[in-house]
Amino acid sequence: MRPVLIVPCALFAAAAVVAQTDVVVPAAQAGAEGDSARMVEGLGHAGRQQILVHVSHLAPLAGRRLTALTFRRDHTADFTGLGGEIDLVVRVGAAGRTVTAPSRTFADNVVGAVEVFRGRVTLPAASPSAPASAVWTGDNAVRVQFTTPYAYAGGDLCVDLAGAPVGTAPIVWYPDAVSDATTGIVTVVGTACGPFANPSGQRTGVGPRGLVPGETARFTTWGTPGAFAILGLGGGLRSQPLDLALVGAPGCTLHVDPLITLVTVVSPPPFGPELGGLAQHRVPLPAQQSMLGVHLGAQWLELAGAALTASEALDCTVATQVPGLGIAVVSQLAGREVDVDLTRAPVLRLSAQ
Repeated sequence: MRPVLIVPCALFAAAAVVAQTDVVVPAAQAGAEGDSARMVEGLGHAGRQQILVHVSHLAPLAGRRLTALTFRRDHTADFTGLGGEIDLVVRVGAAGRTVTAPSRTFADNVVGAVEVFRGRVTLPAASPSAPASAVWTGDNAVRVQFTTPYAYAGGDLCVDLAGAPVGTAPIVWYPDAVSDATTGIVTVVGTACGPFANPSGQRTGVGPRGLVPGETARFTTWGTPGAFAILGLGGGLRSQPLDLALVGAPGCTLHVDPLITLVTVVSPPPFGPELGGLAQHRVPLPAQQSMLGVHLGAQWLELAGAALTASEALDCTVATQVPGLGIAVVSQLAGREVDVDLTRAPVLRLSAQ
């Protein structure tokens, strides 16, 4: 008669617990609120978002099967979360690009993608009151349980989400996020001529966070609706500004000898007629080491009929270091351009067995 080995049920339960692993990215946010909030395109807004995660965040998951993805809502926002239902598709695969140089083409960023979930997800409504500490349960979180686990062998990971709200009711659900302090430097030079400016009296601007290699710099100007807006970009500013009275624009000054000119049309007023319309150009910066610390000059000219006006100039310096977040976000709202964000990313939790 063969001996019978009796194993207590408690050992099976213990083994199951040991086999389950939750990893928060970044780990420091497991029980602490992030310092920011960030939209996840596909969660409440029709669109797509890829989250590329460096292997350094994922070491405990190597050799395991990923079984779920959870987002935690941001508690620092001063609005009430409007919940609702979304149709969501989640794919997971190896990252096809590094987290410091992702592509604006979604297909380039993922290799061997596996569809791990396709279905309807409920985003819970929530009040703006913040709990004592960051939590991952109840109306504070959205968990997506994979119907097909993903075998994670190691290396950088790409989580790819595409979704859209069900129906027309508005959904406002912003996940908790973290940010990196890496930015460029922007100095406003000179004064604008023309009737329009923002409430602080400035006609043009660019966000310093966009002045990072691999990101998109968004240059804007206020102006006459329907007029032509011309953005000039050069390798710095002129040592001697040029008086544009010579071409029929008294009181206006040119600070940039442009190497590149980009033309658009000023939109209708987005806020009120007193501010004028808004024009913008989104300029992708190459994700190359050679871009670190590059000096740029930018200035807008506006042509409204025969009237020529000019904005202030922007003296811009691209960031001198690459972001250290170890996470990249590539996103697109439906009908919009693709964005790359290397300095802000949603906090997420990956579960594995």
